[in-house]
Formats: sequence, C-alpha cells, structure tokens
Amino acid sequence: SNSISNSISNSNSSSNSPSSSTTSILSTSISSTSNSYFPLINKNREQYELLGCETTQLQGQGGGEGQGGEGGQCHYQSITSMPRLLKHTGTFNIKKLNVGKTRYLNDLYHTLVNLSWTLLFFIFIIVYSIVFCIFGLIFYLMLLVEDGCIQEADNFHDALAFSIQTIFTIGYGELSPDPQQCPVSTFVVAAEALCGLFLSSFVFGISFSKLSRPQKRAETITFSENALIQRFYQKNALVCRVANIRKHLLLDTNVAMLAFEFDRETSTPIYRKLELYSGSKLYGPLPWTLIHIINEKSPLFGNSLENKEILVILEAIDATTSGFIQVRRSYTSNEILEGYRFKPMTNLTANNYVIDFNLLNEIVKESDEQ
Repeated sequence: SNSISNSISNSNSSSNSPSSSTTSILSTSISSTSNSYFPLINKNREQYELLGCETTQLQGQGGGEGQGGEGGQCHYQSITSMPRLLKHTGTFNIKKLNVGKTRYLNDLYHTLVNLSWTLLFFIFIIVYSIVFCIFGLIFYLMLLVEDGCIQEADNFHDALAFSIQTIFTIGYGELSPDPQQCPVSTFVVAAEALCGLFLSSFVFGISFSKLSRPQKRAETITFSENALIQRFYQKNALVCRVANIRKHLLLDTNVAMLAFEFDRETSTPIYRKLELYSGSKLYGPLPWTLIHIINEKSPLFGNSLENKEILVILEAIDATTSGFIQVRRSYTSNEILEGYRFKPMTNLTANNYVIDFNLLNEIVKESDEQ
C-alpha cells in the first residue's frame, strides 16, 4: 500500500504570545503510470488513515528560550488499497486467528514436516535425550535392586552410557547385561532397542519427506518481475513471462491466471478467471509468454486494475522425480507496466536454440506505430 508523508511544521512567534500560527504542508508522492490505451490503471487515492507522527524539536534562529517549536512528519496509508494476497515468495499473506492448536497435534506428521530444520533437529535431540534418561534411570534402578545386573556398571553414568549404546546398537563390549543374574534386563534391552528402531524410522521418514519436497524444484521455475499491458493483434493484452531454469522437462504443465479482489462491504473474496490466448496447457522446453487478451469477454475490459491482484498459478510434474509442483506468482497494479513489451530471450543459431535468462525481465517501450 502506498503512503503519503505529511510534513507539519509549527513555529511560535514569541514566548509571550498566547497564540501560535501553524503551517501545514501536504506533499504527495504517488507514482502514476501512463495510460496510453485506456484508463486501466488508476493511481488516484481518495481516503487515507493516519498511521502515526514523529515529532522533532525545531530551534529558532535566535537560539534563545521561547524561540523555535515542534515539527515532525506524519504518515498516512490508503484505506482504499488492499494488501497483496500472494507474497513474492509464493506464500499467502494470511493471518489465521482462533485456530485450535490441538488440530496441529492431531496431524503431527505434517506439523513436523513444515517445521524449520533448526527447530526439527532441536525436537529430535530433546526426544532422544528423554529416552536416554528414562532407560538410563531404569537400568540404574536395576543396579540398585540387583548388583551386577549390568556388567562393569556401578553408577548412573554407566547406566546412561549403556542406555545410549543399546538404543544405537553400538556395543563396545565392556557394558553388557547379565540375563542369568538379572533376567528382566533382557526385556528392558529389547524394549529400548524397539524404541530406538521406531525413533530412527520416524526421524529418517520426516527428514526424507522434507528433503524430497518439491519446493526447491519450484524455485527453478521463475516468473518475470513485472506483468505488462501491450498491444496484441490490435487489442490490449495482459502479458507475463515464465521459464524453466533446469534442463529436464516439466510434464502435464497447466497454468491459470486469475483476477482477485476483495469486496470490503460484504467481506467476500472474488476470483475471476482470465482466459489465456494459448490455453491452459503449456508444452516444450522454451520460455512461455502468458497472454490474456483484454476484449469484451475479459473481466478486465473497461475496468481499473486498482485494488485488483493478478494471480498466476502453474502446476506441473517433474520429469525426474515425478513429484507434483505448484508455483505461484502475483502482480499488483504497481507491478503492471503499460506500454511496454518483453525483449526476446530466445535466439536461434545454426545449431541450437539459445535462452538468455538475463533477458527474462528486460522490457522495451512500444513504439507509436504498435
């Protein structure tokens, strides 16, 4: 959302004067986009809310007491604009309230998979440490009840070391149970071994699921930083570009373009599908240019893009891992440029096709003839 800085400077004419004169200067810095074809993008704001003011002490020319005054800067935010729904990272800008945390515990697998690696390793260390201590305490109590239940073990430290060796099946040879003198030790060792097997499987399963998630693969599918409004067959068109950085192909690639807006009066999200000129299916290894023609059938025809967000969602299957991939990108009205077109990023040589990814975001201004 755009902001306006309102500089207010107040000066007192004299320390004995009962009244003061106030001068307010409103400086608006809202960028406007040229509308060469039709008023699709409207940057005029009408309603603002005060975010806060910062006051500073201003010193008068004489520097004496009673001279000078207070000045500051006030920041306003448009209440007619909307925050973006989709961040540049591909995550949604949503804050959820009053969600029962027990629901996350009921779905423990996905809760752990979605945790950061740092927090996940910390949880694994805590769980293993608790298991070590529990079985170490059990072995120590066995030593107190029956001396020699664990050979070469005399104290809790030895019992804890034996617990660690048992759960990881290390077996250095010095610490070992004596089933003849203490038959119950066999069952305790078997129980800890099974517990260690379960924990190891759980840790490896969660780690593999995190490593095999297609999020990193999705980062190698990149969209242009800006969407453009350009002339296409004598009509206006909304255009963006997407390319696959990796060499291996994407299978069953589908793309959808939506116009999102939020109705403040009814608190209703509105999604309008924007038909693409080439259809929703994408083929081939070359970069794709997504084109939506703004004609009479388009939801954007004759409407402003203000308070609208263009969502682009690409879904595909990775040819190497057969994993499902979804990549999301959005463009607000500030990120849509009018009167430009993309530079070609694919060139044909005598032997092959050359793709220059440095040109993915390069644009040129359309000439008057176009």
